[in-house]
Amino acid sequence: MSLVPRIAIDCGSQNTRATLSGAGSGIFSTRSLAVRNVVKKQIVAVGDAAAEHNLVSGEELITPIKNGVMVDHQATVALLQYVLSSVLSWWNIFQPKVVLAESLSLSQAISQAFGQAVQAAGGGMVYMAPVPTLAALGAGVDPHDSSGSFILDIGHGTTEAAVITRGTAVSSQHIAFGGKNIVTAIGRYIQEEYDATVDMIVAEKILHTVGTALCHDNEKTHTFYANAVDTGEACSLQVSSNEIAEAINKPLAEVTSLVAALVKETPPTLLSDIAEKGVTITGGVGNLPDIATYLTREISIPVYVASPSQQAVIRGGREALKFLPAYSRLIPQSGN
Repeated sequence: MSLVPRIAIDCGSQNTRATLSGAGSGIFSTRSLAVRNVVKKQIVAVGDAAAEHNLVSGEELITPIKNGVMVDHQATVALLQYVLSSVLSWWNIFQPKVVLAESLSLSQAISQAFGQAVQAAGGGMVYMAPVPTLAALGAGVDPHDSSGSFILDIGHGTTEAAVITRGTAVSSQHIAFGGKNIVTAIGRYIQEEYDATVDMIVAEKILHTVGTALCHDNEKTHTFYANAVDTGEACSLQVSSNEIAEAINKPLAEVTSLVAALVKETPPTLLSDIAEKGVTITGGVGNLPDIATYLTREISIPVYVASPSQQAVIRGGREALKFLPAYSRLIPQSGN
């Protein structure tokens, strides 16, 4: 048994997840947030504690990772330190080997900086692995399978798609689109249709309560409070699930376009595999009701949702920890 721990980390725009190697290891999750004292330039809270922190004068709430990219080094290091200390045993004195999920949008320099942030937080050897590759492992795709598997990861800030064969992406596409865009579309719909405004927390609540990708005869309704545009006064409104389906139809079309573009790039020898096996959705937006049916209708290819979709990448990271000797040649490794 190795004394050096192995950890997988998935730093998302909304949540950061981590797990140790081993089938019985649980998944640690916390919000990807930090609070900084601007005057002292010190991080005073991270993770869920930052989300619940009441800001006082001289403090700012930071989202250190946006659209898969590290935008604040100090806050990212502090968040990763918290994650590592939460996952590792207190008595462990060895720096862990880390598999870190990286967005397809990262340049080599930014990827290297992300890996170095992990090391600054206490990590040792860092192996950068593309999000779709890990999502495929987490969805149960055999890394030795020579057939093609189409993975569509729709997260909070980015959507990344890739055709995977033998554990490697042979073609890929990504866009800066995710759950936040769907929430924004709901807020915009409320303003345009009801002359009222809601904050993102209310819009997200609407999405989770009556959100759906398709209209139904037995529609649901949700009552909420908004602020009238003309007076600014609070008012009670009710919105239906069919309204939300219409409101988010346009942003979801961006996902359809991404899938279509990737299909055109896919080698002909793998297209038959995709037609037979379909598309697998991972990421938090996979929890949106009817998302698979919607995409199946739009692209005429079967679409399925991995369960639980939001944990596919981190579960794949845990699987990748088994193959570090093999992956070390395939995954760029951050230097010590």
